[in-house]
Amino acid sequence: MEHPCDGISYKQEYEEDGKTIKPSKTNFYMVAVPSYFEKGFFKYHVYQLISSFETTHDPNMVGPDPILMFNFEFSPITEHIN
Repeated sequence: MEHPCDGISYKQEYEEDGKTIKPSKTNFYMVAVPSYFEKGFFKYHVYQLISSFETTHDPNMVGPDPILMFNFEFSPITEHIN
């Protein structure tokens, strides 16, 4: 299995003066999709995780500290794998 956040790195960006840190906000969006499949007499339940992220720079934010937000939800749709 691959971890959804593997390979993600972030480097703080600076203003044009080279000393002031640009305020930034990173949003991670994650959706868990319930799935199930049957093999013989057994029924297996699994969750597939779909994820993405975006980083924005907002000059109106107060303070240089970066903001990290996670949005997690369960999908209302269930997938049946034959």
